[in-house]
Amino acid sequence: MFKGFVTVGFFLSLFGFMPCIVLAQSDSITHNLDYYTDAAVKNSPLLKDYGNQILASRLDSLTIKAQNRPQVNGNVSALYEPNYGNFGYDQPITNGGNYAAQIAATQNILNSKILKPQYRQVNIQGQTIANTSKLSEHDLRHNVVSQYLSVWSDKSQLSNALQVRKLLDEEENVLKPLVEQGILKQSSYLAFHLERESDELNLKQLRMQFAIDLMTLNILCGINDTVTAVKLQEPSLKRTDIQYNYFKSNYFQQYYIDSLQITNQKELTDVRYKPHFAWNADAGFLSSTPLFYMHPGFSLGLSLVVPIFDGKQRDIDYQRFGIQERTRLDYVFYNHNQYDKQFAMLSNQLVAVEELTRNLKTQLGLSDQLIGMNKSELNRGDISITDFIMNLRSDIDIRSSLSQNQVKEWQIINDLNYYNW
Repeated sequence: MFKGFVTVGFFLSLFGFMPCIVLAQSDSITHNLDYYTDAAVKNSPLLKDYGNQILASRLDSLTIKAQNRPQVNGNVSALYEPNYGNFGYDQPITNGGNYAAQIAATQNILNSKILKPQYRQVNIQGQTIANTSKLSEHDLRHNVVSQYLSVWSDKSQLSNALQVRKLLDEEENVLKPLVEQGILKQSSYLAFHLERESDELNLKQLRMQFAIDLMTLNILCGINDTVTAVKLQEPSLKRTDIQYNYFKSNYFQQYYIDSLQITNQKELTDVRYKPHFAWNADAGFLSSTPLFYMHPGFSLGLSLVVPIFDGKQRDIDYQRFGIQERTRLDYVFYNHNQYDKQFAMLSNQLVAVEELTRNLKTQLGLSDQLIGMNKSELNRGDISITDFIMNLRSDIDIRSSLSQNQVKEWQIINDLNYYNW
């Protein structure tokens, strides 16, 4: 009889997920999935790094603007070139020396076409960092959800095991008097005791696994908490309604930005071959004698630089850009193909899991009817305890499979949402 009571404990413990797990402490706190994902995003040093890089990239445009304002420098120089008889440089050339104290200014002009691709380059770099940050955050959220589901699975098994231990403790108090009175064989009680010891070992393993996975989740989220007892809320994951299209997904966005980068690099190369205009001016003292302060003055001028030949460097750069574009397209086509296959595989898996859930629910209904009939037959002595336990364990296995199937369905939905983004 005691075997029936023991297995009933397993049967009762698997009537679905409990909303949370209580680890003995009355002051435990409740956390849900959003708590962990928000903490992971908030505490991630990588995401903070990307945020700082975006702020720094905005300064690059200010640098370009500053570089194209008038550049002013102060110059002081003194050069003495002695000449005695036949010794020394030719006097008409050197003037005996050169003494100067000047302020000089220069600025590039008529260069809007040159500046335009430079500003665009800064903008593209900002887009790249922002997109990389977005992808990193998406990866982090996906990993946190996956780890949370692992902890939830541990929590479910541990909750069931705690209920089983409670029932086994109650049954032990019932069985001891029966053994002492000779109603129950000592060998049957020994079998019960071995099963209880095995259950205690299993409970320790589940607690260890739960603690490890919860600590892993805390580490992943940057949460410094090693002692607080927690209750976990059941995850609520639904498939996103975003229409699947690889070329509209965030994964393709980086390849689009790469194409903008290559196009802009071509423009930056082309502007190197445009004429460069600049004005320059200086004011101060300039003389060939140490009495330079007696010769104040100023000068104004324009300069023009026209590139003529540089060894065909532009052709080399264009070949390099062509290689980069071919590489980009190779990645696009390959990842598009992988994306399609992954999405189709996950969609098929979800359909299979949902069908399995329906089948398990049908089996569970039939199993419940069978257990109800077995209880009446057991009371009449029309069925053995062994047969009753076998049917009861089958019912428990179905309920366990339903619980695991739910976690599997959430994992697939998490992966589908990861790709369909």
